[in-house]
Parts: sequence; structure tokens; C-alpha cells
Amino acid sequence: MPTFHLGITAFLGPLLTPEEWIETAVAAGAALLEIRAEPGFAHPLTLPPARTRRLRRLLRDAGLQASLHAPLHDLNPASAVPALEAAAWAELSSCVDLAASLEATVLVVHPGSVSHEYPPPYCEAAIRRFSFGLQILAARAAANGIHLALENKQRGKGEDLVRSPEEHLYFLRQVPELGACLDLGHMHTLGLDPAEYVQALGQHLIHVHLHDNNGQQDEHLPLGKGNLNWKRALASLDEAGYEGAVVLELPEVSGIEESLASIRGLGRTL
Repeated sequence: MPTFHLGITAFLGPLLTPEEWIETAVAAGAALLEIRAEPGFAHPLTLPPARTRRLRRLLRDAGLQASLHAPLHDLNPASAVPALEAAAWAELSSCVDLAASLEATVLVVHPGSVSHEYPPPYCEAAIRRFSFGLQILAARAAANGIHLALENKQRGKGEDLVRSPEEHLYFLRQVPELGACLDLGHMHTLGLDPAEYVQALGQHLIHVHLHDNNGQQDEHLPLGKGNLNWKRALASLDEAGYEGAVVLELPEVSGIEESLASIRGLGRTL
């Protein structure tokens, strides 16, 4: 039986606070909670220190490991506008501080994006700048005992810098302290094979996101509600000897419970 552990993501919404997501994770029997560092939820610049300490204590008391996901929206560390690019890296740096305060072990970041309207020389320069920024951020994270994990993106206009194993590996090889977060749902929208992606990443793989879709767009469906071969995906992690977290990225508690029941049906313990 594999040694990876299962977690859930704290999604935004009017019904659940980070504190309530901690309760949800405990009730589900999860081992880890991934908190999203979004404004109005758990943003590093607006979360009061007292509440940060409270969340840390609640996570400890619940016996939950924690990971932090940097903001998903309005953040592009490969922006064509220098001031916006600088602001994105400052935001990511503040996420390192929050992750350290929460005693999170992993900080997940999305890659930057470059408009397809720009000529190749500009795109190449943007990739070099993004790689340099990752080197600084990964070193800062490592100094705080945090693993920085770069996530792959889903089908879109082709502007995101990481959508394939080859693109993922380019940055992983440029930045020794950097790890990979493999989002299996994102991967599925591009028709990629989970076993091949896992094998390609090898020891760089430190974090996994799991959710279902129908292969065309990022839907975050419960397992079995789309056509991702999630059983093959989990088996490929087993075969690779993966020992990190597999985090269910599902916005509804009912979907989490349903998906965990499906995983338990394979004879797995959480």
C-alpha cells in the first residue's frame, strides 16, 4: 500500500471560513488542509496576526498538516508590465511569510503567463525572468523550511508557461530548490497521460492536486463525475513511490465525502 496521504483544499465561499474548513477536514479524516491565500479569506497582507496564530493552533490541535496555495487571480509574475511583475513577486514573497507562520510544509504557486501576441524573443525573455524570480522565491521558502511547488496549468489559450512535463521540467532543472505540484485535473484537460507525467517528473514531484473533469475544461468535479482515469493516476503514484500529499480540490463538502468514499472503496486508508 502506498505511503502518500490525502488532504482537501479550503475553497472560498460565504459558507466556510478557514476555521470551518479545518473542522471539515477533521470530520472527513483528511491528513492535510490546503489553505488558499486569497483576499477576504486568508490573505497574507490582511489576515490579522492574532487570527494567523489561531489558525496555526487549530491546525496543530487537529493534527492536520498544512499547505498554502498562493492567490490564483490577478497575479502574473511574468507580466509584460514591470510594476505588475514586481508586485506579483512581492505578493508571492508575502505568501512565504504566511506559510511559515502557519507552519505549512508546501507553498503552491501557479506559473506566469505570456500573451500569444508577443514575439518569440519577448517570450524567451519572460521565461528567463520567471526562472530568476523562482530561484529567489524558492531560496526564501527553503530558508523558512518550506517547499516551493510549481503547478501545471490547464487547457487554455496557450499563454501559461507550464502545461506539459517538458515545460515543468525546464523550470525544475533551472531551480534546484523548486518542486513540482502535479494537478491531475489540469493535466487531463490537455489529454496527457498521468503515468507518463508522473514518471517524467520523478523525484521533483512533491505535491499532487486531484479532481475530475470531462477532458475539455477545468471543472473540479468529484471523482467519477468526469472521465479522468483517477484510479490509474493513483496507481502511477504508487508505482513511483510517491510519499507526498494528494489533495482533493473540490469546492463542495458533499463532493469531498463522495470522492473519499470512492478512494476508500479501493481499500485505501486515509
